[in-house]
Order: sequence, then structure tokens, then C-alpha cells
Amino acid sequence: MNVWLWRSRWMAFLHDALWVPLALLLAFWLRFNLGEIPHIHIVAMYSMLVICLPVQMVVFWFFDLYRGIWRFASIPDLLRIMRAVGVGVLLSLIILFVWLRLQNI
Repeated sequence: MNVWLWRSRWMAFLHDALWVPLALLLAFWLRFNLGEIPHIHIVAMYSMLVICLPVQMVVFWFFDLYRGIWRFASIPDLLRIMRAVGVGVLLSLIILFVWLRLQNI
């Protein structure tokens, strides 16, 4: 396999791994009207992150989001991304419900 392609796949994976916590933080921040997030909810956010980050990354890899060249992305690629995000969110929600009963979330 081409070294550049291998490196670009890992860079895309790292990029997505950095956006999951950022999206979670922005969701909590938006929930509190762009104000200060109470400490109890910050603790809940970290608990969510422990579950959501690995689940999303495994689902993204399972849906093969890192196989193609994004210069040639198409509608089927967009649909695959939407399905991967949806499945990841659903799995995360189920795991969080079983683990935390969604307290403080």
C-alpha cells in the first residue's frame, strides 16, 4: 500500500477522532445557551466521551469511511457517512442508557 495513502487514512481517522469530543462539547454548550456548563454536566460529558469516542471510531472504520480518495466523493459516500453517524449515535445511546441510565445527560 502506498505510504501517502496509509498516512492520509490515519490523518482522516485522527481528524474524525478530534471532532467527536468537539461536537459533544458544542452540544453541551448549546444546551446551556452558550453559557457556563455546570460541573455535574461536565462530569456527564466526560462519561459520554468515554463511550461515544470509541463507538464512533469503530463504526466509522466498520463502515469503511477511510478507504477512498475524498477528491472523488459522491452521493453514495455521503449516504455511507450519514449511516455511520446514525449507527454510531444509536449504539452510543443504547450503551449510555444501559451504563448510566442517561443521568445528567
